[in-house]
Amino acid sequence: MDNAPLTKDEYLLLEDWKMAKSKIEFFDDIVMRTRVQGLSIFSAIQAVGFLISNNIVQARFNDASIGIAIIIAGLIYLTAILCLDILHYLLLVKARNRAKEIELSPVFKGKLMITQNLSSHGLTILHAMGGYGIYFAFYLVSIVLLANII
Repeated sequence: MDNAPLTKDEYLLLEDWKMAKSKIEFFDDIVMRTRVQGLSIFSAIQAVGFLISNNIVQARFNDASIGIAIIIAGLIYLTAILCLDILHYLLLVKARNRAKEIELSPVFKGKLMITQNLSSHGLTILHAMGGYGIYFAFYLVSIVLLANII
């Protein structure tokens, strides 16, 4: 960047870019924590439902219908986690797009390039497919569990 001072509008645009970069980091962290923690809790719920429904764990209420209810509750929980994931992922993409838009503005073109260099449409699609493929796999395993119990 040349040493000319920024105009007020350029300064505000630079601050907007910094905020967008901060939000990218924030939403990326939220998406990852949602997936790691949410899917771990979901797995535990499904395991309890499976163990109870197959009488592997002795409980006061050993009944397959209770195990099925727990597995269905787990699927409802997974759906809520998926909705949160989608919401935060869309916000992440919006923040990324804003940062790229500022980087491509005439004022900063060729000067601010980190977002352009680290992201692409292909990587975005790969990230989404991988993340949501995991959810699909968890749904599929749960349906197989339910089919074997019923």
